[in-house]
Amino acid sequence: MDYLEYKSGRSLVKNLDILAFEAKKSDPISGSISFLTKSKYSHVAMALWAHDRLWAVESEWPRVVIKPMSKRISQTKTGIDVYRYDIPDIDKGIKYLLDHVFVPYDIIGVIKFALAIWLKRTPNSDDKALFCSELAALVLKNAGVEIQNPAFVSPGNLAVKERFIFKLL
Repeated sequence: MDYLEYKSGRSLVKNLDILAFEAKKSDPISGSISFLTKSKYSHVAMALWAHDRLWAVESEWPRVVIKPMSKRISQTKTGIDVYRYDIPDIDKGIKYLLDHVFVPYDIIGVIKFALAIWLKRTPNSDDKALFCSELAALVLKNAGVEIQNPAFVSPGNLAVKERFIFKLL
C-alpha cells in the first residue's frame, strides 16, 4: 500500500476522487455502518479542486458540506484512502456535486439502507436528501459512470480494490 504524507500527496488527488474513511471503533454509528456493510469504511467524501485548494465535499449531519481537505485530514487518525474512477464527463459530475451542496443529510435513507440490507431488498433513491455514499454514487452516475442503484451503495462498495490509488496521512 502506498502511504503519502498530505503535503506531498495532495497534488496527486484529482477532482471527484473518492475519499474513503475507516470506521471509528469508538463511534457506534460509524461502527454500525461498517458492521452492516461488512467493510472497514463507514464514510466517503469526494475531492474537489477550487481556487488552488483541495476540498472534501461530503454529506454529513445535517447537510452536504465543503471542507478544506487539510482540515479533514487532521480529523482522522487512520488517514484517508483515495480511490479513482474513470469518469466520462468530469464537468457534469462537478456540476452535479456543487448543485447538491447544502442538500439535507438523508437520515431516513440511512435507515432504509440498513433495513434493505436486513430484509434483502433494494431501496429507491431521490436527491432531495442524501447520505454520503449516495451522494458520491449519484455524482459518478451523473458523470457517466455505470452505477446501478445509488441509494444502495455503501462506502465500501465505492472503495473498490482495483481503484485504490494511495492513502493520505
